[in-house]
Amino acid sequence: MQYGVLCLLPPAAMLIFALKTKKSFEALIFGTLVAYLIMYKAAFIEPWCDLLLSEISNADNQYILLLCGLFGGFIFLLREAKGTLGFSNLLSRFCKNERITMMMSVFLVPPLFRPALLRGALVFAILMITPEPDFKSRP
Repeated sequence: MQYGVLCLLPPAAMLIFALKTKKSFEALIFGTLVAYLIMYKAAFIEPWCDLLLSEISNADNQYILLLCGLFGGFIFLLREAKGTLGFSNLLSRFCKNERITMMMSVFLVPPLFRPALLRGALVFAILMITPEPDFKSRP
């Protein structure tokens, strides 16, 4: 069966949902629900549950979900415990503008944190709490 313009409805619904709620994971779930509603009409729940079960049962997907969940929890704990505050205070002595801050993140962080995923997450967490000085424009 050809769906034509209806194929654009799930991504559009997903995008609108994500922009409205600011939640990306729920928007993806909502997009799959809309797609299955278009494909299977009123009997969409059983095929959608079968799809969900098969994807969650996949070992590769379980690995990704656990990895992202654990790193997300780790970053949350670091931010709540102010574990990166000392490092960001040290960086704030040297980072006087946005360009220097980005150069510091490019050159200093990779040698400090070896695992690639953890490195990216920690750079994000540190830069999120590093205060930017207030610059006043001069005439």
